Amino acid sequence: MQKKAKNRAEIIEQLKERMNSFKLTVTHDPLVPEWLAADMLRLKSDVFVEIVLLDDCPLKPIYKSGGRFYRLDDIAEFYETYE
Repeated sequence: MQKKAKNRAEIIEQLKERMNSFKLTVTHDPLVPEWLAADMLRLKSDVFVEIVLLDDCPLKPIYKSGGRFYRLDDIAEFYETYE
């Protein structure tokens, strides 16, 4: 079992490693596909979509190339707040 991340920098590094495991390039402001964002937060797709629709949710979708993406920093903020 992995040790739980303690701060945002550690969470971001952990999430970047997860992106790398799927052979996705991590840039200075990485965007994460919706399916991977749900996987990173250990949520089912339908639960993830319900959470994203909440007004106070820090995860806001970015529409690009016909898909929904999320900023890695926003995922880390959500992870830090709700995990």
